Amino acid sequence: MFFKAENTSLKGNYVAIKCLKEENFKNEELKTRFETEAKNMMRFQAEGGAHPKIMKCQNFHKETDNYFLIVEFIKGTTLKTFIEEDQGPIPPDKTNDIFRDVLIACKHMHNHSFIHRDLKPDNIMYNKVDGSIKILDFGIAKPFDISEEDNIQETMANMLVGTPKYMSPEQLQTKDLDIRSDIYSLGVILYEMLTGKYCFPGHLKITSLSAEVIKTPLPSVQDTIEYLDAKYDHLIAMATAKNKGDRILNCDEFIKAINKIDSTIDVVFPITIKINEGVTANFIIDGMNERSVNKIIFNGNVGMVYPLTIRKKGYKDIDTNFNVQTSHETNNIIELKLKKKFLGIF
Repeated sequence: MFFKAENTSLKGNYVAIKCLKEENFKNEELKTRFETEAKNMMRFQAEGGAHPKIMKCQNFHKETDNYFLIVEFIKGTTLKTFIEEDQGPIPPDKTNDIFRDVLIACKHMHNHSFIHRDLKPDNIMYNKVDGSIKILDFGIAKPFDISEEDNIQETMANMLVGTPKYMSPEQLQTKDLDIRSDIYSLGVILYEMLTGKYCFPGHLKITSLSAEVIKTPLPSVQDTIEYLDAKYDHLIAMATAKNKGDRILNCDEFIKAINKIDSTIDVVFPITIKINEGVTANFIIDGMNERSVNKIIFNGNVGMVYPLTIRKKGYKDIDTNFNVQTSHETNNIIELKLKKKFLGIF
């Protein structure tokens, strides 16, 4: 669990202090893993340098009643909370921007010989104000230079180390891991960002979930939101191939693939605009045409504020207000132009 703490000598400077729950502190395995997290983070920072998209560790302190990991305080919410409580499915352009930053952080980690092994939306902090991300939790990260035998022995001793929903098939089967295991987890995260849903829902037992992860390809993102670009399905399939030899090799390849989708978003989809209770309009939006403009014309008055709802199938409604500053050439006729950026969901 985390606590926010203020430096008493430097008012306004905050850190986060992570410690174990009382019952967990009595578990020697969890205590060891917690100390390992601190060592891994310190080693990573010493060898690879601090990275702006990865949480920084500042200190580790052991007391008789608990251990304390002191890390930078990060504003924002987890990507999991952002998806489930705030956003729902994240629109493609925004997904690409966020996910590209996640890949850049993971690339830095992999380039300095660490596998995270527990990448998931809960371990990615997202700041809605500036759009920045931070990768969290090095509790089970592994340096490459450990031997294969040590890696397998620890995994077997701890049974499943990580979060089964986001594990690669080889991790669930306690086989040797490399960065392609993280690539698999990233593919699952990308699916969840685009659809707002976990790819294999409804499994309450690890046995049935494991069978899905090991044998079943991820479903199509278009099964949830039909106008998502089919290129996403191909990319996710390449990232989450069951045989890691068939998988995307590294974050550089992943970034290049995302960039290609970024420059070729050409989907067309329906959208509904509602102003007050009496004005509703349906449009077909061309995702490729930045200058595409649709118009709503209605009776209104300059200076008035009208409630505005933007509805796009598969996404949460956006409720906002429209402040009328100028009218049409005809008195009391309001012309509302709807560009992509105005809609705020592309």
